[in-house]
Amino acid sequence: MLFLHNTSRVEGEPYPRLLQEKGFSGFPSLCFMDAEGNVLAKPAQRTVAAYAETLASAKDLLALRQKGDARTEAETKQLFLTELKLDLIPVGEIEARAAAVKGLTAEEQAAAQQKIVDGQYQALMGKMRQ
Repeated sequence: MLFLHNTSRVEGEPYPRLLQEKGFSGFPSLCFMDAEGNVLAKPAQRTVAAYAETLASAKDLLALRQKGDARTEAETKQLFLTELKLDLIPVGEIEARAAAVKGLTAEEQAAAQQKIVDGQYQALMGKMRQ
């Protein structure tokens, strides 16, 4: 879904706080959202390659989610890894979600643990800024 947000102060702007609501603090910013306006992915870098990779991941995510209960074990694993990569799993849920996925390699389990550590670190840094 294409959506352009004007970050200047314009009288009558229908979404004046959208940038902050979607988790951004500066511009230019880019994210991919679903039809309901939920952020699916934010590119890690501001490069065409990063944008293309993030778009591909967002498309994969939507396709895997759309399968619902018809997902295979391999697709369920891929959904978990994609959501993990895109930072869509709350830190407090990563461990339980990882335990429910069959066939995670040691490297994939380590990636999940690293996301937990990263999330805890970010939470601490957020408290320091306050």
